[in-house]
Amino acid sequence: MVRPKLPLVLSVDQRAERVRRIKTPSSTIRAALRARIVLSAAEGIDTAAIASELGTSRVTVGLWRSRFLDRGL
Repeated sequence: MVRPKLPLVLSVDQRAERVRRIKTPSSTIRAALRARIVLSAAEGIDTAAIASELGTSRVTVGLWRSRFLDRGL
């Protein structure tokens, strides 16, 4: 059974920071992946679709989605 997901809503500043982390050449690959996960989740994309698109696991997507909801930036 699929658990309902809490909506992930980004402020303008949070969204800008995520985009910056993706575009900045000095960002690590991990930081860029996390930013892509959060941006995709905020757009309402399903966990499995995000994982498939980014080449990672659903567990990783769920982990970073949860961490962002708990801690923010």
